[in-house]
Amino acid sequence: MSQPSGLMEITHVKEENDKFYDVFSEKVLDNKQFDILRQFLISEPSSIDNPAEEIIKEKIRFQKATLIQLVNLIIEREKTKQRNIVSIESEIMDCQSQLYFYKCHIYPINPDNKRKGSLERALSQLENQRRQEEIDCWKDTFRLWQELLKAASEYRATVRKARLLLLSD
Repeated sequence: MSQPSGLMEITHVKEENDKFYDVFSEKVLDNKQFDILRQFLISEPSSIDNPAEEIIKEKIRFQKATLIQLVNLIIEREKTKQRNIVSIESEIMDCQSQLYFYKCHIYPINPDNKRKGSLERALSQLENQRRQEEIDCWKDTFRLWQELLKAASEYRATVRKARLLLLSD
């Protein structure tokens, strides 16, 4: 079964000046997420005599790619949270050391409540920022987990239907 020329142009991007070439070329795509999408988009349908079987298999492949993508998104969000937390923790440690130095060395000699208050406020804001990052990550991953469970349920239902349909032939 041969592909129409229009479909061939979409699935096999070869021209360097094409606007989609950079998106789907190997040199740009190091990320697993894009590779999964690229493989799904450029894979050619097999020449199966039963079109219903091909449709079911394609739906299963798509749902499987969706599951992998959602897991990757959850992992990426957790990594982003960790990077942000590390950055905030570093700023907190810097602020704490400045406050400690101020309290031990400068405040006893020249008490300046504005400077002390400003350092304590900065420390408090950084701790709030850390808590907010935790909450934001929880909200993001909670939504992704819900989507993942829904996608997993759809995937399992499709696999069950495929078994029933393909065994009844």
